[in-house]
Amino acid sequence: MKIEDIAKLVKEFTISNKGDHNVTIKAEELKMGEERASKCLVARVISHKVVNKETFRTHVPRILQLTKKVEVDFVGKNTFIMEFASLMDRRRVLLEGPWSCFQDLIVIKEPRGMDEPRSLCFDEVAFWVQCHNVPIAFSQIGIMKKIGAQIGEVEEVDHGESSSLMGRFVRMRVRINIRKPLKQFLCVGVEDGEEVIIILSYERLSEFCYRCGVLGHSFRTYGEPAEENTVMRYGVWMRAQTVGSKGRSRSPPVKTPNSQSVGSEGTSRQLQLVGVKVKDIQSSLLHVVFLIRRWRGWL
Repeated sequence: MKIEDIAKLVKEFTISNKGDHNVTIKAEELKMGEERASKCLVARVISHKVVNKETFRTHVPRILQLTKKVEVDFVGKNTFIMEFASLMDRRRVLLEGPWSCFQDLIVIKEPRGMDEPRSLCFDEVAFWVQCHNVPIAFSQIGIMKKIGAQIGEVEEVDHGESSSLMGRFVRMRVRINIRKPLKQFLCVGVEDGEEVIIILSYERLSEFCYRCGVLGHSFRTYGEPAEENTVMRYGVWMRAQTVGSKGRSRSPPVKTPNSQSVGSEGTSRQLQLVGVKVKDIQSSLLHVVFLIRRWRGWL
């Protein structure tokens, strides 16, 4: 029997015996534990593979780009509690996600003093989503929030370099349910006008399935083997180059064995990792518009 099942049985037993406590902890005695919880975060790696706890403990300071020490303890399958020596590190980890461990998404949660780490919900993560093919008339915070609500809970809209929302694309930080397929595009109706198709791409996008669009596994580990000539509804074109506020690239110039040093206008680090050229991504984006007609029957 699993620990969770035992805990459920005990909870049902205690409800029927309410008031019969073995011990009572005073509020002042909880202060030290609550203060310690304020230094902690709980992380779960979303993967069908089991993550080695020593590997995670060794690599997490580099993955999260920490400046000070962090203590990592294993609390369950692919789930870890991290106690930070620096509150600045902890705050930055919360704000600058999403993070990934060897291409697998790490969901970070902020625990409260009375939370049991394994009982936290790890179903939502905030992504910076780039909206391409946005008409000038849509360059308003209210309209973009309305559009973004079709993806998830909109936390922030990046105003862009000129604070006008106009540029190559519009960025929004959106909290997404990772148990559902990613959205590739949005079809926006306009009163007395034509339908607008907005193409979506995601910054810091970790491993996901090109067949079902769900994070945490690849199309190679999808439940059913792909038939010959299977059309992939999702693809590498959904990975966007990470940029900072006001549209500036966060990726420093990088150099790979098969390329020259490149910066924000060149091939991004993410695309080089998967061996895809910028022109291939542009072709894919154009091809999406053609495929939408074919996909309508699947939506």
